[in-house]
Amino acid sequence: MARNKDDRARRSGRHRTLTFSALLLAALSGCQGAAQSQPAAEPAAPPQAETAPAPAPAAAPTAVPATADASAPQGSRKYRECLTAARDDAQAQARCLDDELAYQARALDQLLQERIAELAGAEREALRAQQAAWEDKTHSLCNSGTPSLGPSRADGGLCRLERTIERFDVLADESFSAAPALSARGVPDAQGALRLKLGDAVITLSSEGCSGQGRMVCQGPSLQIKAPDLAEPQTLTPAQVVVALPPQSGATGYRGPLDTGFADGWHSFALSDLNADGHEDLMVWTGLDGTYGDPSYTYYLYDAGTRRLVENRALAELVRGQSVSRIAVGRLYVWSRSGACERGEQTIDARAGMPKVVERKQYNTCTKNAP
Repeated sequence: MARNKDDRARRSGRHRTLTFSALLLAALSGCQGAAQSQPAAEPAAPPQAETAPAPAPAAAPTAVPATADASAPQGSRKYRECLTAARDDAQAQARCLDDELAYQARALDQLLQERIAELAGAEREALRAQQAAWEDKTHSLCNSGTPSLGPSRADGGLCRLERTIERFDVLADESFSAAPALSARGVPDAQGALRLKLGDAVITLSSEGCSGQGRMVCQGPSLQIKAPDLAEPQTLTPAQVVVALPPQSGATGYRGPLDTGFADGWHSFALSDLNADGHEDLMVWTGLDGTYGDPSYTYYLYDAGTRRLVENRALAELVRGQSVSRIAVGRLYVWSRSGACERGEQTIDARAGMPKVVERKQYNTCTKNAP
C-alpha cells in the first residue's frame, strides 16, 4: 500500500481536475451522451512499485481524458506521467485511463477487504450492503446521464474513476462507520400524525393536517425526537414538513450514512452524522427550494454541551437553491442547473462550527468553458 499512501496526499484537488477533464471531453465530442470506458480486464496483484502502464488493445477509444497540462487530472503519479507521455495521442490517453481505473479499483478492493476484516456481525453486513449500493449507483450514473442526481459526466470512464477515488477516500477516513442503516416508511394519517421507529430512535410527527398529491405538505408540525445522544426527548417546530408518497418516496425515515447519495428517493427525516463530530444530527424535508423544485431541508446539528439538536440556518442558507447529492465526512456535495447547459457544483464543509463553501465550480456543458 506504499503507492496508495503516496497518492492519498495528492487527492485534495482531484475532483476539480477530473471534472475539468470530463468537461473538455464533452466539448471535443460536441456535447454528446456519455460513453463507457472499460478498465483493463487482465487481473493484477496489488501494486507494490511504480511500473510502466501495461499495453492495451489498439482499438479506437470511444472517449478519452484531457491531455496533461498545467491543470492535469489528478490520480496516481503513474497516471499523470502516462498522460504527459501520451500528449495528443487519443488511443494512448485512453489506455492511461484504463490502466488507472484498474489500479484504483484494485486499491479500493484491497481497502474494502481490510475494512471488512476489522468488522463482525451486523456492521460487516452493513458495509457489504453499502458497497453493493455504491456499485449499483456507480453503474447507473456512469453508463447513462442522470440529471436528477446532478450533472452527467461526459465520459463513463472518467465518471467511474472519480467515484472510485471518492469511495476510497470515504473508506480510508478514520471517522468512517459501517453502522447498519435503518429505514421506515409511513404516511401521515387523516389527523396529520405519523410515528417512525428507527432502532432506538423514534420520530413522532403531529400537525394541523397534511395535503397534496405525490407529496404531502404538513402544516403546523410538531416533531418529537427520542435518540440516545439527546439528554431527553426534544420537540422541534419547523415551518412545515414534506412527506413523499409511494412510489415516489424513498424511506420516510432514515438513519445511517448518506455518502451514497439520495438516489433511492428523498427522506422526510434523516438521522445521520452530518458534520463528522461523532453524533447524530437531523435533516427534515421542509421545502421545495432545491434546483427545479428539488427538496430543501432544515438542518438540526447536535450540540454536545446541551445534548440537544440546534437548528443551523447558516447551513440551510448555503444550500439554498441547490440540490444535495450526498453527504460524506462532514461535507455536503450540492449541485444546481439552469437550462440545458449551465451547471454548478459546490462542496460545503460543515465540520468547523460555521459551515463554509470550500469548493465552487460553474461551467457550461455545451461549450469549452471550464471551471
